[in-house]
Amino acid sequence: MTKNKYCFYSPSRNVGGQQLLFCRLAKFLIINDYDVCFIDYEDGFCHIFLKEYSYNRVIFEDKVVELDTAYNVIIPLSYFYIADRYLNLTLDSKIYYWSISPVNIFGYFKSSKISEWVGPKWSYRLIQLFYPLRLNRVKKKIRHLQEMKQIWFMDYANSHHSRYFLSKNIEVDYVPIPVEYDTNRSVLEARSEKDNIVNIAWLGRVAEDHKYYAILTIIDFIKNYKGEKKIVFHILGDGDALEKIRKYVSNLNFEVIVVGRIINEELTTYLKEKVDVLFSMGTSALEGGIRGVPSVIIDARNFRTFNRTNYKFRWLFETKLFTLGFLDSKLSYEAGIHNFSEIINFAINDNSGIGEKCRIYVKKNHSIDAVGKMVLKKT
Repeated sequence: MTKNKYCFYSPSRNVGGQQLLFCRLAKFLIINDYDVCFIDYEDGFCHIFLKEYSYNRVIFEDKVVELDTAYNVIIPLSYFYIADRYLNLTLDSKIYYWSISPVNIFGYFKSSKISEWVGPKWSYRLIQLFYPLRLNRVKKKIRHLQEMKQIWFMDYANSHHSRYFLSKNIEVDYVPIPVEYDTNRSVLEARSEKDNIVNIAWLGRVAEDHKYYAILTIIDFIKNYKGEKKIVFHILGDGDALEKIRKYVSNLNFEVIVVGRIINEELTTYLKEKVDVLFSMGTSALEGGIRGVPSVIIDARNFRTFNRTNYKFRWLFETKLFTLGFLDSKLSYEAGIHNFSEIINFAINDNSGIGEKCRIYVKKNHSIDAVGKMVLKKT
Protein backbone atom coordinates (compact mmCIF):
# COMPACT_ATOMS: atom_id res chain seq x y z
CA MET A 1 0.00 0.00 0.00
CA THR A 2 1.31 3.45 -0.96
CA LYS A 3 1.95 5.69 2.02
CA ASN A 4 0.38 9.13 2.21
CA LYS A 5 2.63 12.11 1.57
CA TYR A 6 2.63 15.12 3.90
CA CYS A 7 3.43 18.77 3.37
CA PHE A 8 3.75 21.44 6.06
CA TYR A 9 3.26 25.14 5.39
CA SER A 10 4.78 27.37 8.08
CA PRO A 11 7.10 30.05 6.65
CA SER A 12 8.75 31.87 9.54
CA ARG A 13 12.16 33.09 10.61
CA ASN A 14 10.95 33.33 14.22
CA VAL A 15 10.87 30.64 16.87
CA GLY A 16 7.40 30.06 18.27
CA GLY A 17 5.10 27.33 19.50
CA GLN A 18 3.57 26.87 16.05
CA GLN A 19 6.94 26.27 14.40
CA LEU A 20 8.05 23.80 17.07
CA LEU A 21 4.81 21.81 16.82
CA PHE A 22 5.07 21.55 13.05
CA CYS A 23 8.74 20.56 13.22
CA ARG A 24 8.06 17.85 15.77
CA LEU A 25 5.27 16.34 13.69
CA ALA A 26 7.32 16.57 10.47
CA LYS A 27 10.27 14.89 12.23
CA PHE A 28 8.00 12.06 13.44
CA LEU A 29 6.75 11.42 9.89
CA ILE A 30 10.26 11.58 8.38
CA ILE A 31 11.63 9.12 10.95
CA ASN A 32 8.73 6.78 10.16
CA ASP A 33 9.63 6.84 6.43
CA TYR A 34 6.86 9.09 5.15
CA ASP A 35 7.48 11.41 2.22
CA VAL A 36 7.54 14.89 3.80
CA CYS A 37 7.63 18.30 2.19
CA PHE A 38 8.17 21.49 4.22
CA ILE A 39 7.54 25.01 2.92
CA ASP A 40 9.62 27.62 4.71
CA TYR A 41 11.99 30.50 4.02
CA GLU A 42 15.49 29.44 3.03
CA ASP A 43 16.74 30.67 6.41
CA GLY A 44 13.48 29.83 8.17
CA PHE A 45 13.41 28.22 11.60
CA CYS A 46 11.86 24.94 10.45
CA HIS A 47 14.38 24.32 7.65
CA ILE A 48 17.17 24.94 10.16
CA PHE A 49 15.52 22.66 12.73
CA LEU A 50 15.12 19.82 10.21
CA LYS A 51 18.47 20.22 8.43
CA GLU A 52 19.76 16.82 9.59
CA TYR A 53 16.78 14.99 8.07
CA SER A 54 15.93 13.97 4.51
CA TYR A 55 12.79 15.67 3.20
CA ASN A 56 11.54 17.78 0.29
CA ARG A 57 12.86 21.22 1.21
CA VAL A 58 10.69 23.85 -0.54
CA ILE A 59 11.87 27.46 -0.34
CA PHE A 60 9.15 30.05 0.22
CA GLU A 61 9.80 33.38 -1.52
CA ASP A 62 6.55 35.26 -0.87
CA LYS A 63 5.03 33.98 -4.08
CA VAL A 64 2.92 31.02 -5.20
CA VAL A 65 4.34 27.57 -4.42
CA GLU A 66 3.37 24.89 -6.94
CA LEU A 67 3.27 21.27 -5.80
CA ASP A 68 2.85 18.72 -8.58
CA THR A 69 2.46 15.78 -6.20
CA ALA A 70 -0.60 14.92 -4.10
CA TYR A 71 0.01 15.80 -0.49
CA ASN A 72 -1.89 15.99 2.77
CA VAL A 73 -1.04 19.61 3.49
CA ILE A 74 -1.05 20.75 7.14
CA ILE A 75 -1.44 24.49 7.72
CA PRO A 76 -2.04 26.62 10.84
CA LEU A 77 -5.66 27.77 10.93
CA SER A 78 -4.40 31.33 11.24
CA TYR A 79 -3.20 30.98 7.60
CA PHE A 80 -6.41 29.58 6.15
CA TYR A 81 -7.01 32.69 4.06
CA ILE A 82 -3.44 32.49 2.67
CA ALA A 83 -3.64 28.98 1.26
CA ASP A 84 -5.57 29.97 -1.86
CA ARG A 85 -3.14 32.82 -2.49
CA TYR A 86 0.17 31.02 -2.06
CA LEU A 87 -0.45 27.32 -2.76
CA ASN A 88 -1.15 25.71 -6.12
CA LEU A 89 -1.99 22.08 -5.33
CA THR A 90 -3.01 19.04 -7.33
CA LEU A 91 -6.72 18.20 -7.37
CA ASP A 92 -6.21 15.13 -5.18
CA SER A 93 -4.33 17.02 -2.47
CA LYS A 94 -6.11 17.79 0.80
CA ILE A 95 -5.52 20.67 3.20
CA TYR A 96 -5.88 20.18 6.96
CA TYR A 97 -6.05 23.31 9.13
CA TRP A 98 -4.72 23.02 12.68
CA SER A 99 -5.97 25.56 15.22
CA ILE A 100 -3.25 25.90 17.86
CA SER A 101 -4.45 29.14 19.43
CA PRO A 102 -7.92 30.08 20.70
CA VAL A 103 -7.75 33.33 18.74
CA ASN A 104 -6.70 31.86 15.35
CA ILE A 105 -9.97 32.64 13.55
CA PHE A 106 -10.34 36.05 15.20
CA GLY A 107 -6.94 36.97 13.77
CA TYR A 108 -8.47 37.06 10.29
CA PHE A 109 -10.61 39.99 11.49
CA LYS A 110 -7.69 41.65 13.30
CA SER A 111 -9.46 41.07 16.61
CA SER A 112 -7.25 38.49 18.35
CA LYS A 113 -6.43 40.76 21.30
CA ILE A 114 -10.02 41.97 21.55
CA SER A 115 -11.30 38.39 21.80
CA GLU A 116 -8.81 37.70 24.61
CA TRP A 117 -9.86 40.69 26.68
CA VAL A 118 -13.62 41.01 26.07
CA GLY A 119 -14.31 37.37 25.20
CA PRO A 120 -15.45 35.69 21.98
CA LYS A 121 -19.11 36.71 22.31
CA TRP A 122 -18.54 40.47 22.23
CA SER A 123 -15.69 40.18 19.76
CA TYR A 124 -17.96 38.21 17.44
CA ARG A 125 -20.64 40.89 17.70
CA LEU A 126 -18.11 43.54 16.70
CA ILE A 127 -17.15 41.40 13.71
CA GLN A 128 -20.82 41.11 12.76
CA LEU A 129 -21.04 44.90 12.84
CA PHE A 130 -17.85 45.80 10.96
CA TYR A 131 -17.15 42.76 8.72
CA PRO A 132 -20.55 41.17 7.87
CA LEU A 133 -19.66 39.98 4.35
CA ARG A 134 -16.26 38.62 5.33
CA LEU A 135 -17.84 36.90 8.34
CA ASN A 136 -20.33 35.04 6.14
CA ARG A 137 -17.52 33.84 3.87
CA VAL A 138 -15.41 32.68 6.79
CA LYS A 139 -18.25 30.84 8.52
CA LYS A 140 -19.18 29.09 5.30
CA LYS A 141 -15.60 27.95 4.74
CA ILE A 142 -15.01 26.88 8.36
CA ARG A 143 -18.21 24.81 8.43
CA HIS A 144 -17.33 23.18 5.12
CA LEU A 145 -13.97 22.23 6.60
CA GLN A 146 -15.80 20.74 9.58
CA GLU A 147 -17.96 18.64 7.30
CA MET A 148 -14.90 17.37 5.44
CA LYS A 149 -13.02 16.74 8.72
CA GLN A 150 -10.24 19.02 7.57
CA ILE A 151 -10.05 21.30 10.59
CA TRP A 152 -8.45 20.25 13.89
CA PHE A 153 -8.46 22.01 17.25
CA MET A 154 -5.70 21.55 19.81
CA ASP A 155 -8.11 21.38 22.77
CA TYR A 156 -11.60 22.15 24.04
CA ALA A 157 -10.71 25.67 25.17
CA ASN A 158 -9.62 26.38 21.62
CA SER A 159 -12.80 25.08 19.95
CA HIS A 160 -15.02 26.71 22.57
CA HIS A 161 -13.46 30.12 21.95
CA SER A 162 -14.19 29.63 18.24
CA ARG A 163 -17.73 28.29 18.76
CA TYR A 164 -19.56 31.17 17.05
CA PHE A 165 -17.92 30.24 13.73
CA LEU A 166 -18.57 26.49 14.02
CA SER A 167 -21.54 24.31 13.21
CA LYS A 168 -23.23 22.96 16.35
CA ASN A 169 -24.28 19.84 14.46
CA ILE A 170 -20.81 18.58 13.54
CA GLU A 171 -18.48 16.92 16.02
CA VAL A 172 -15.24 18.82 16.62
CA ASP A 173 -11.98 17.08 15.63
CA TYR A 174 -9.06 17.36 18.05
CA VAL A 175 -5.33 16.98 17.51
CA PRO A 176 -3.49 17.99 20.71
CA ILE A 177 -0.12 19.71 20.73
CA PRO A 178 2.83 17.28 20.88
CA VAL A 179 5.99 17.26 22.97
CA GLU A 180 8.97 14.98 22.58
CA TYR A 181 8.77 12.29 25.22
CA ASP A 182 12.08 11.17 26.68
CA THR A 183 12.24 8.98 29.78
CA ASN A 184 15.70 10.39 30.50
CA ARG A 185 14.15 13.80 31.17
CA SER A 186 12.04 12.52 34.05
CA VAL A 187 12.87 13.94 37.49
CA LEU A 188 10.31 11.68 39.12
CA GLU A 189 11.23 10.75 42.66
CA ALA A 190 9.79 11.16 46.12
CA ARG A 191 11.09 14.47 47.43
CA SER A 192 12.12 14.64 51.05
CA GLU A 193 10.74 17.49 53.11
CA LYS A 194 13.37 20.18 53.66
CA ASP A 195 13.24 22.85 56.33
CA ASN A 196 9.45 23.04 56.24
CA ILE A 197 9.64 24.69 52.80
CA VAL A 198 7.50 24.12 49.70
CA ASN A 199 8.99 25.32 46.42
CA ILE A 200 6.44 26.53 43.87
CA ALA A 201 7.41 27.57 40.34
CA TRP A 202 5.90 29.34 37.35
CA LEU A 203 7.17 28.05 34.01
CA GLY A 204 6.45 30.04 30.86
CA ARG A 205 6.73 33.44 29.25
CA VAL A 206 6.51 36.48 31.50
CA ALA A 207 4.52 38.48 28.97
CA GLU A 208 2.45 41.65 29.24
CA ASP A 209 -0.80 39.73 28.70
CA HIS A 210 -2.85 37.12 30.54
CA LYS A 211 0.37 35.39 31.65
CA TYR A 212 1.35 38.44 33.70
CA TYR A 213 -1.96 38.26 35.56
CA ALA A 214 -1.58 34.50 36.00
CA ILE A 215 1.71 35.10 37.82
CA LEU A 216 0.09 37.79 39.98
CA THR A 217 -2.64 35.31 40.85
CA ILE A 218 -0.14 32.70 42.05
CA ILE A 219 1.53 35.39 44.15
CA ASP A 220 -1.84 36.41 45.56
CA PHE A 221 -2.59 32.84 46.66
CA ILE A 222 0.84 32.53 48.29
CA LYS A 223 0.34 35.83 50.15
CA ASN A 224 -2.97 34.57 51.53
CA TYR A 225 -1.80 31.03 52.34
CA LYS A 226 -2.49 30.22 56.02
CA GLY A 227 -0.74 26.87 56.25
CA GLU A 228 2.29 25.92 58.30
CA LYS A 229 4.69 25.64 55.40
CA LYS A 230 6.98 28.36 54.18
CA ILE A 231 6.60 28.89 50.43
CA VAL A 232 9.35 29.94 48.04
CA PHE A 233 8.21 31.06 44.58
CA HIS A 234 10.47 30.52 41.53
CA ILE A 235 9.79 32.32 38.22
CA LEU A 236 11.21 30.37 35.27
CA GLY A 237 10.80 32.40 32.09
CA ASP A 238 11.37 35.77 30.52
CA GLY A 239 9.44 38.32 28.49
CA ASP A 240 8.44 41.95 28.25
CA ALA A 241 6.89 41.95 31.74
CA LEU A 242 9.88 40.49 33.59
CA GLU A 243 11.15 43.80 34.99
CA LYS A 244 7.62 44.72 36.01
CA ILE A 245 7.40 41.43 37.92
CA ARG A 246 10.80 42.03 39.55
CA LYS A 247 9.58 45.34 40.95
CA TYR A 248 6.27 43.85 42.08
CA VAL A 249 7.90 41.02 44.07
CA SER A 250 10.65 43.13 45.65
CA ASN A 251 8.62 43.97 48.78
CA LEU A 252 6.70 40.75 49.43
CA ASN A 253 6.80 38.89 52.73
CA PHE A 254 7.98 35.63 51.15
CA GLU A 255 10.96 34.69 49.00
CA VAL A 256 10.70 35.04 45.22
CA ILE A 257 13.53 33.81 42.98
CA VAL A 258 13.46 35.22 39.45
CA VAL A 259 15.49 32.75 37.39
CA GLY A 260 14.67 33.81 33.85
CA ARG A 261 14.45 31.46 30.88
CA ILE A 262 16.05 28.03 31.17
CA ILE A 263 15.56 25.07 28.81
CA ASN A 264 16.53 21.46 28.16
CA GLU A 265 18.95 19.87 30.66
CA GLU A 266 19.26 23.04 32.73
CA LEU A 267 15.48 23.09 33.16
CA THR A 268 15.41 19.39 34.03
CA THR A 269 18.08 19.83 36.69
CA TYR A 270 16.42 22.90 38.20
CA LEU A 271 13.02 21.21 38.44
CA LYS A 272 14.57 18.11 39.98
CA GLU A 273 16.57 19.94 42.62
CA LYS A 274 14.42 22.95 43.50
CA VAL A 275 10.72 22.57 42.57
CA ASP A 276 7.93 20.71 44.37
CA VAL A 277 4.93 21.87 42.33
CA LEU A 278 4.72 23.69 39.00
CA PHE A 279 2.06 26.18 37.85
CA SER A 280 1.82 26.84 34.12
CA MET A 281 -0.36 26.83 31.01
CA GLY A 282 -0.11 25.58 27.44
CA THR A 283 3.04 23.79 26.30
CA SER A 284 4.87 24.75 29.52
CA ALA A 285 2.47 22.58 31.53
CA LEU A 286 3.47 19.63 29.34
CA GLU A 287 7.17 20.38 29.87
CA GLY A 288 6.63 19.95 33.60
CA GLY A 289 4.37 16.93 33.26
CA ILE A 290 6.70 15.06 30.94
CA ARG A 291 9.44 15.38 33.54
CA GLY A 292 7.23 13.91 36.25
CA VAL A 293 6.84 17.20 38.12
CA PRO A 294 3.45 17.73 39.83
CA SER A 295 1.96 20.24 37.38
CA VAL A 296 -1.02 22.51 37.92
CA ILE A 297 -2.88 24.22 35.08
CA ILE A 298 -3.62 27.88 35.65
CA ASP A 299 -6.05 29.40 33.20
CA ALA A 300 -5.20 32.05 30.63
CA ARG A 301 -7.75 34.73 31.32
CA ASN A 302 -7.96 38.32 32.50
CA PHE A 303 -7.02 38.12 36.17
CA ARG A 304 -7.63 41.80 36.82
CA THR A 305 -11.23 40.78 37.61
CA PHE A 306 -10.14 37.62 39.42
CA ASN A 307 -12.18 36.17 42.30
CA ARG A 308 -9.74 34.25 44.48
CA THR A 309 -12.43 33.01 46.85
CA ASN A 310 -14.13 30.89 44.17
CA TYR A 311 -11.17 29.89 42.02
CA LYS A 312 -9.83 26.34 42.21
CA PHE A 313 -7.06 24.51 40.43
CA ARG A 314 -6.69 21.19 38.63
CA TRP A 315 -3.73 18.92 38.05
CA LEU A 316 -2.59 18.40 34.48
CA PHE A 317 -3.96 14.85 34.39
CA GLU A 318 -7.41 16.09 35.49
CA THR A 319 -7.97 18.25 32.41
CA LYS A 320 -10.59 17.37 29.78
CA LEU A 321 -10.22 17.20 25.99
CA PHE A 322 -6.53 18.17 26.12
CA THR A 323 -7.27 21.63 27.57
CA LEU A 324 -4.15 23.41 28.83
CA GLY A 325 -5.82 26.64 29.94
CA PHE A 326 -9.14 28.44 29.49
CA LEU A 327 -9.75 31.99 28.32
CA ASP A 328 -13.39 31.76 29.37
CA SER A 329 -14.04 32.73 33.02
CA LYS A 330 -17.12 30.54 33.44
CA LEU A 331 -15.37 27.41 32.15
CA SER A 332 -12.35 28.23 34.26
CA TYR A 333 -14.35 28.21 37.48
CA GLU A 334 -16.35 25.14 36.47
CA ALA A 335 -13.17 23.15 35.77
CA GLY A 336 -11.61 23.85 39.18
CA ILE A 337 -11.24 20.96 41.65
CA HIS A 338 -8.68 21.74 44.37
CA ASN A 339 -8.13 24.84 46.48
CA PHE A 340 -4.62 26.16 46.95
CA SER A 341 -4.06 24.51 50.35
CA GLU A 342 -5.03 21.13 48.91
CA ILE A 343 -2.51 21.58 46.10
CA ILE A 344 0.23 22.33 48.65
CA ASN A 345 -0.74 19.33 50.80
CA PHE A 346 -0.77 16.97 47.80
CA ALA A 347 2.62 18.29 46.73
CA ILE A 348 4.01 17.52 50.18
CA ASN A 349 2.35 14.18 50.90
CA ASP A 350 2.05 12.53 47.46
CA ASN A 351 4.62 14.32 45.36
CA SER A 352 5.88 11.33 43.38
CA GLY A 353 2.36 9.92 42.91
CA ILE A 354 1.02 13.18 41.49
CA GLY A 355 4.12 13.59 39.31
CA GLU A 356 3.75 10.07 37.92
CA LYS A 357 0.11 10.73 36.96
CA CYS A 358 1.17 13.90 35.14
CA ARG A 359 3.92 12.02 33.31
CA ILE A 360 1.57 9.23 32.22
CA TYR A 361 -1.02 11.76 31.03
CA VAL A 362 1.52 13.51 28.78
CA LYS A 363 2.87 10.24 27.38
CA LYS A 364 -0.61 8.96 26.53
CA ASN A 365 -2.07 12.19 25.11
CA HIS A 366 0.71 14.57 24.03
CA SER A 367 3.82 12.53 23.20
CA ILE A 368 4.86 12.97 19.58
CA ASP A 369 4.26 9.25 19.06
CA ALA A 370 0.63 9.50 20.28
CA VAL A 371 -0.11 12.69 18.33
CA GLY A 372 1.66 11.45 15.20
CA LYS A 373 -0.42 8.28 15.14
CA MET A 374 -3.55 10.35 15.61
CA VAL A 375 -2.67 12.49 12.56
CA LEU A 376 -1.99 9.38 10.46
CA LYS A 377 -5.39 8.00 11.42
CA LYS A 378 -7.19 11.24 10.55
CA THR A 379 -5.56 11.58 7.13
